[in-house]
Amino acid sequence: MANECKVFEMQVPRNPHVPVCTVPFLAKQTLSTTGVSAAFTKSTQLIRIKSSLAGTVEFSTVAGADPDGTGMTYPIEADKAEDFSVRPGTKVRFV
Repeated sequence: MANECKVFEMQVPRNPHVPVCTVPFLAKQTLSTTGVSAAFTKSTQLIRIKSSLAGTVEFSTVAGADPDGTGMTYPIEADKAEDFSVRPGTKVRFV
């Protein structure tokens, strides 16, 4: 089975102290292994990532730049949703 890594872009919840996702999503991206997302828009403040395989996500450190192996990395488990606060222009890569 091929890996499918989904990235859901959201605004911050109306009450930032409540751990909920906002809907509708601003955008949804699907990445393959080593795939790089499009840059997040100025409206995107929160993303949720869920992958069918365990792996690592890497975030770009410069707005608009592709992650190049020097960015911030975070391990993710298979089939578990992970939420991240992001800045506009950030991109993410699944490795």
